[in-house]
Amino acid sequence: MAPVSWLVENDVKRARQHLNLSRWDGLDAAEQRMLLTAIATVIENREMPLHRYVVFHPEVKLSVDESVQVIEWTHAERRRLRASEPSLQAK
Repeated sequence: MAPVSWLVENDVKRARQHLNLSRWDGLDAAEQRMLLTAIATVIENREMPLHRYVVFHPEVKLSVDESVQVIEWTHAERRRLRASEPSLQAK
């Protein structure tokens, strides 16, 4: 259905402007930590996945356990990134 596919395509385009995982390795640790924080925030606030996307793809809706796993992963990754920063190790 064209109108729906246009909405999804627009959502994907906008999402990639905010978080494009194919460019992850090109980001510095501070940028990665900021994005990990943003991921946790949108999951905690139940802003993602988008409701209009879930309507057509109900299988993408995160369970409570899945949400907790993603949030815990973002916290662990932020800690790992902080620990691996040379400037923090020198202090």
